[in-house]
Amino acid sequence: MKKAILLVMAIVSITACKKDNSSGTSKTQLLCGTSFKKWKVTGYQRSINSPITASTADKLSTLASTYTDNLMVFYPNGVEKMNEGATGTNPLTDYTTVNWVFMDNETSINCQVLFGILGNGDEQLNCSFTELSSEKMVLDNTFIFGTTTYYSRWTLVPAN
Repeated sequence: MKKAILLVMAIVSITACKKDNSSGTSKTQLLCGTSFKKWKVTGYQRSINSPITASTADKLSTLASTYTDNLMVFYPNGVEKMNEGATGTNPLTDYTTVNWVFMDNETSINCQVLFGILGNGDEQLNCSFTELSSEKMVLDNTFIFGTTTYYSRWTLVPAN
């Protein structure tokens, strides 16, 4: 009887742990590492009134370098910091602290994203994960303003 109870408890505790992939790494670990993780944007696609596809042009090179080298730093406690990167007014310093949170059963995230919806500034957005691994994060956002639908996709890689 004791063995049966222990077996049931072991099965329940194993299945209760939410994991992201076959390696057993949680989405929080993928996003934040063990203490924090810095992410750098390597791609930025934007489209108006049609979803992002493989042929959608990358617009990262059209943005000012003071934005494109900025870092998004995620902490396991739900804190996100934006870091100035190597260029800008205060190189390599944190200039904004906000909170991030997983949504929709960890298929999306509310976080601050570089260059926002229309391509400049930082915005707090709800983004869907197109991909999240230890080596790459792809975030998609759809925003409707009036009768115009804006689609954005950010591709990020670890900067640690």
